[in-house]
Amino acid sequence: LPVALYYNDVEKMLVITASQSVLTHYDQKATDACQFYNLLVYQYLNGKSKIPPIREYIEKYPEYKQVFQLSKDQLKPTGYVLDTLICALWCFINTSSFEDAVCEAANLGGDADTIAAITGGMAGVYYGYGAIPDRWKEKILVKEQLTSIAKRIIGKYRNQG
Repeated sequence: LPVALYYNDVEKMLVITASQSVLTHYDQKATDACQFYNLLVYQYLNGKSKIPPIREYIEKYPEYKQVFQLSKDQLKPTGYVLDTLICALWCFINTSSFEDAVCEAANLGGDADTIAAITGGMAGVYYGYGAIPDRWKEKILVKEQLTSIAKRIIGKYRNQG
C-alpha cells in the first residue's frame, strides 16, 4: 500500500511493487496480487468509483474474476495469496463503509487479521480517513507519528505531477 501512496507514476509504482513483493514472497502469484491491489489503490487515490477499476484490472488478473460470483460462505480465508486477496476484495465490494468492510473481513475467521488489514488499506483509501470510526482512531498508539508519515507520503505523491 505505501508504494501506491508514494508513486504517482503507475509504471514505476508497479516495478517497485514487484521489487518489494519478492523480498518476502518469491512467487509470481504474490507479485501479481500486490500489483493488482496497488493498481486499485492508485485508482481510488485518483477518485475512481469502487467497482469499475476492479472489473478493468481483473482482465489482467483473471484469477480474481470469481470474486463477483462467490457468496460469503464460499470464501476461503486460508492465508494463501489468491484466497486472501479474493476475501479482501469480496469484503470491500459487498459493503458500503470502511467499518463494515473491515468488520466483515475480521469476522471471516482463518487468516482474518491479514484479510482485515488488506481490506482496511483499500477501504481506507477509498472512503478516506474521516470514514474510520473515531473510537478506532482513538486507539492508535502512535497516531501523531503515523499522521506525519502519511502527510509526507501523500505530499510526495501530489508533488510528482
